[in-house]
Amino acid sequence: MNNNSSVWKTILTVVIALIGVVRLAMTCNKSSQSSYSDTSYNDVSALMSRNYERQAKAADDTASNDLFYESYDSISKLSDFEKENYKVIKLKKDSLILLDVVSKINVEAGAYFQKNYDDTLSWAIKKPDNTSIFLHSYDTADDLMTNFKAVKRKFNLQDFDIKVDDKDSKFVSYSFKNKGKKTNGCALLASGQGHFTALEIESNILSKDELQMKAFSLIAQIAK
Repeated sequence: MNNNSSVWKTILTVVIALIGVVRLAMTCNKSSQSSYSDTSYNDVSALMSRNYERQAKAADDTASNDLFYESYDSISKLSDFEKENYKVIKLKKDSLILLDVVSKINVEAGAYFQKNYDDTLSWAIKKPDNTSIFLHSYDTADDLMTNFKAVKRKFNLQDFDIKVDDKDSKFVSYSFKNKGKKTNGCALLASGQGHFTALEIESNILSKDELQMKAFSLIAQIAK
Protein backbone atom coordinates (compact mmCIF):
# COMPACT_ATOMS: atom_id res chain seq x y z
CA MET A 1 0.00 0.00 0.00
CA ASN A 2 2.88 2.41 0.68
CA ASN A 3 4.01 2.25 -2.94
CA ASN A 4 0.54 3.28 -4.03
CA SER A 5 0.11 6.13 -1.54
CA SER A 6 0.60 8.84 -4.14
CA VAL A 7 -1.90 7.13 -6.44
CA TRP A 8 -4.34 6.90 -3.52
CA LYS A 9 -4.16 10.61 -2.85
CA THR A 10 -4.37 11.61 -6.50
CA ILE A 11 -7.49 9.57 -7.18
CA LEU A 12 -9.05 10.46 -3.84
CA THR A 13 -8.56 14.16 -4.49
CA VAL A 14 -10.26 13.87 -7.89
CA VAL A 15 -13.13 11.79 -6.54
CA ILE A 16 -13.74 13.89 -3.45
CA ALA A 17 -13.71 17.08 -5.49
CA LEU A 18 -16.19 15.52 -7.91
CA ILE A 19 -18.52 14.44 -5.14
CA GLY A 20 -18.17 17.79 -3.44
CA VAL A 21 -18.93 19.85 -6.55
CA VAL A 22 -21.72 17.76 -8.04
CA ARG A 23 -24.56 17.73 -5.55
CA LEU A 24 -26.47 14.49 -5.56
CA ALA A 25 -30.04 14.85 -6.77
CA MET A 26 -32.06 13.58 -3.88
CA THR A 27 -35.79 13.79 -3.32
CA CYS A 28 -36.63 14.88 0.19
CA ASN A 29 -40.32 14.69 0.92
CA LYS A 30 -41.09 16.26 4.25
CA SER A 31 -44.54 15.61 5.63
CA SER A 32 -46.28 18.68 6.98
CA GLN A 33 -47.96 18.51 10.37
CA SER A 34 -51.53 19.78 10.51
CA SER A 35 -52.71 22.09 13.27
CA TYR A 36 -56.26 21.86 14.51
CA SER A 37 -58.65 23.79 16.69
CA ASP A 38 -61.78 21.66 16.31
CA THR A 39 -61.87 19.09 19.11
CA SER A 40 -64.58 16.95 17.56
CA TYR A 41 -64.16 13.20 17.67
CA ASN A 42 -63.51 12.94 13.94
CA ASP A 43 -60.71 15.51 14.02
CA VAL A 44 -59.06 13.95 17.07
CA SER A 45 -59.35 10.49 15.54
CA ALA A 46 -57.82 11.72 12.28
CA LEU A 47 -54.96 13.38 14.16
CA MET A 48 -54.26 10.19 16.14
CA SER A 49 -54.28 8.22 12.90
CA ARG A 50 -51.77 10.59 11.29
CA ASN A 51 -49.53 10.43 14.36
CA TYR A 52 -49.64 6.65 14.30
CA GLU A 53 -48.76 6.60 10.60
CA ARG A 54 -45.80 8.94 11.19
CA GLN A 55 -44.56 6.78 14.08
CA ALA A 56 -44.97 3.61 12.04
CA LYS A 57 -43.10 5.19 9.12
CA ALA A 58 -40.29 6.32 11.45
CA ALA A 59 -39.98 2.77 12.79
CA ASP A 60 -39.90 1.37 9.24
CA ASP A 61 -37.26 3.92 8.22
CA THR A 62 -35.06 2.92 11.17
CA ALA A 63 -35.39 -0.78 10.37
CA SER A 64 -34.78 -0.06 6.69
CA ASN A 65 -31.64 1.97 7.39
CA ASP A 66 -30.23 -0.79 9.61
CA LEU A 67 -31.06 -3.66 7.26
CA PHE A 68 -27.83 -3.80 5.27
CA TYR A 69 -25.75 -4.09 8.44
CA GLU A 70 -27.17 -7.62 8.57
CA SER A 71 -25.63 -10.54 6.70
CA TYR A 72 -26.31 -11.34 3.06
CA ASP A 73 -28.02 -14.58 4.11
CA SER A 74 -30.31 -12.72 6.52
CA ILE A 75 -31.44 -10.35 3.77
CA SER A 76 -32.01 -13.25 1.38
CA LYS A 77 -34.43 -14.81 3.91
CA LEU A 78 -36.74 -11.78 3.93
CA SER A 79 -40.19 -12.37 2.49
CA ASP A 80 -41.18 -10.70 -0.77
CA PHE A 81 -43.44 -8.36 1.22
CA GLU A 82 -40.57 -7.34 3.53
CA LYS A 83 -38.24 -6.73 0.60
CA GLU A 84 -40.84 -4.57 -1.09
CA ASN A 85 -41.51 -2.68 2.14
CA TYR A 86 -37.80 -2.01 2.64
CA LYS A 87 -37.34 -1.17 -1.08
CA VAL A 88 -34.88 -4.05 -1.59
CA ILE A 89 -34.29 -5.78 -4.91
CA LYS A 90 -31.86 -8.48 -5.98
CA LEU A 91 -29.84 -7.56 -9.05
CA LYS A 92 -30.41 -10.15 -11.77
CA LYS A 93 -27.44 -8.98 -13.83
CA ASP A 94 -24.35 -6.80 -13.49
CA SER A 95 -25.62 -3.24 -13.06
CA LEU A 96 -24.33 0.32 -13.04
CA ILE A 97 -25.42 2.21 -9.91
CA LEU A 98 -25.39 6.00 -10.15
CA LEU A 99 -23.83 8.16 -7.46
CA ASP A 100 -24.73 11.38 -9.28
CA VAL A 101 -25.30 12.56 -12.83
CA VAL A 102 -21.83 11.49 -14.00
CA SER A 103 -20.40 9.04 -11.44
CA LYS A 104 -21.32 5.37 -11.23
CA ILE A 105 -20.09 2.03 -9.93
CA ASN A 106 -20.53 -1.48 -11.28
CA VAL A 107 -22.27 -3.98 -9.01
CA GLU A 108 -22.32 -7.67 -9.80
CA ALA A 109 -25.41 -9.82 -10.27
CA GLY A 110 -26.72 -11.38 -7.08
CA ALA A 111 -26.11 -8.31 -4.93
CA TYR A 112 -29.00 -6.72 -3.05
CA PHE A 113 -29.79 -3.07 -3.73
CA GLN A 114 -31.86 -0.77 -1.55
CA LYS A 115 -33.07 2.61 -2.80
CA ASN A 116 -34.53 5.17 -0.40
CA TYR A 117 -36.26 8.29 -1.68
CA ASP A 118 -37.07 10.28 1.45
CA ASP A 119 -34.31 9.68 3.97
CA THR A 120 -30.65 10.45 4.67
CA LEU A 121 -29.67 7.02 3.32
CA SER A 122 -29.82 7.39 -0.46
CA TRP A 123 -29.07 3.77 -1.23
CA ALA A 124 -27.28 0.68 0.05
CA ILE A 125 -25.72 -2.40 -1.53
CA LYS A 126 -25.07 -5.81 0.01
CA LYS A 127 -22.75 -8.04 -1.99
CA PRO A 128 -22.68 -11.85 -1.82
CA ASP A 129 -19.29 -11.65 -0.04
CA ASN A 130 -21.04 -9.66 2.75
CA THR A 131 -19.43 -6.35 1.75
CA SER A 132 -21.79 -3.40 2.29
CA ILE A 133 -21.74 -0.06 0.48
CA PHE A 134 -23.78 2.89 1.76
CA LEU A 135 -24.43 6.31 0.24
CA HIS A 136 -25.68 8.90 2.74
CA SER A 137 -26.62 12.33 1.42
CA TYR A 138 -28.55 15.21 2.97
CA ASP A 139 -28.65 18.96 3.62
CA THR A 140 -26.96 20.14 6.81
CA ALA A 141 -25.01 23.03 8.29
CA ASP A 142 -22.78 20.78 10.43
CA ASP A 143 -19.16 19.91 9.61
CA LEU A 144 -17.99 16.67 8.00
CA MET A 145 -17.01 14.75 11.12
CA THR A 146 -20.14 15.77 13.03
CA ASN A 147 -22.26 14.47 10.17
CA PHE A 148 -20.31 11.24 9.78
CA LYS A 149 -20.54 10.49 13.50
CA ALA A 150 -24.28 11.19 13.30
CA VAL A 151 -24.59 8.68 10.45
CA LYS A 152 -22.75 6.09 12.56
CA ARG A 153 -24.22 7.13 15.92
CA LYS A 154 -25.43 3.60 16.70
CA PHE A 155 -21.88 2.28 16.63
CA ASN A 156 -18.84 2.98 18.75
CA LEU A 157 -16.30 3.84 16.04
CA GLN A 158 -12.75 2.65 16.75
CA ASP A 159 -9.37 2.58 14.97
CA PHE A 160 -10.31 5.90 13.38
CA ASP A 161 -7.75 7.09 10.83
CA ILE A 162 -8.09 10.18 8.60
CA LYS A 163 -6.04 9.39 5.49
CA VAL A 164 -6.92 12.49 3.44
CA ASP A 165 -7.83 15.57 5.46
CA ASP A 166 -9.25 18.69 3.81
CA LYS A 167 -11.83 21.15 5.07
CA ASP A 168 -14.60 20.01 2.74
CA SER A 169 -13.45 16.46 1.93
CA LYS A 170 -11.92 13.53 3.80
CA PHE A 171 -11.09 9.87 3.35
CA VAL A 172 -11.25 7.87 6.58
CA SER A 173 -10.91 4.30 7.79
CA TYR A 174 -12.52 2.94 10.94
CA SER A 175 -13.95 -0.13 12.64
CA PHE A 176 -16.84 -0.97 14.96
CA LYS A 177 -18.51 -3.98 16.50
CA ASN A 178 -21.93 -5.09 15.38
CA LYS A 179 -23.52 -7.94 17.31
CA GLY A 180 -20.10 -8.90 18.63
CA LYS A 181 -18.38 -9.06 15.23
CA LYS A 182 -15.76 -6.53 14.19
CA THR A 183 -16.54 -4.61 11.02
CA ASN A 184 -13.89 -2.65 9.11
CA GLY A 185 -14.89 0.40 7.11
CA CYS A 186 -13.63 3.11 4.75
CA ALA A 187 -15.53 6.26 3.81
CA LEU A 188 -15.30 9.17 1.40
CA LEU A 189 -16.80 12.30 2.99
CA ALA A 190 -17.59 15.53 1.17
CA SER A 191 -19.59 18.70 1.74
CA GLY A 192 -20.48 21.73 -0.33
CA GLN A 193 -23.19 24.39 -0.36
CA GLY A 194 -24.74 23.00 2.81
CA HIS A 195 -24.92 19.42 1.52
CA PHE A 196 -23.18 16.38 3.07
CA THR A 197 -22.29 13.15 1.25
CA ALA A 198 -20.72 9.97 2.65
CA LEU A 199 -19.84 6.90 0.58
CA GLU A 200 -18.98 4.02 2.93
CA ILE A 201 -17.71 0.50 2.22
CA GLU A 202 -17.70 -2.00 5.09
CA SER A 203 -17.00 -5.68 5.73
CA ASN A 204 -16.91 -7.97 8.77
CA ILE A 205 -14.90 -10.53 6.80
CA LEU A 206 -12.15 -8.61 5.00
CA SER A 207 -9.09 -7.32 6.85
CA LYS A 208 -8.42 -3.60 7.03
CA ASP A 209 -5.85 -3.81 4.21
CA GLU A 210 -8.09 -6.01 2.05
CA LEU A 211 -10.99 -3.60 2.50
CA GLN A 212 -8.82 -0.62 1.59
CA MET A 213 -7.83 -2.38 -1.63
CA LYS A 214 -11.53 -2.95 -2.37
CA ALA A 215 -12.18 0.73 -1.61
CA PHE A 216 -9.34 1.63 -3.98
CA SER A 217 -11.01 -0.42 -6.74
CA LEU A 218 -14.34 1.29 -6.05
CA ILE A 219 -12.76 4.74 -6.16
CA ALA A 220 -11.03 3.90 -9.44
CA GLN A 221 -14.46 3.17 -10.97
CA ILE A 222 -15.79 6.54 -9.81
CA ALA A 223 -12.73 8.38 -11.11
CA LYS A 224 -13.14 7.08 -14.68
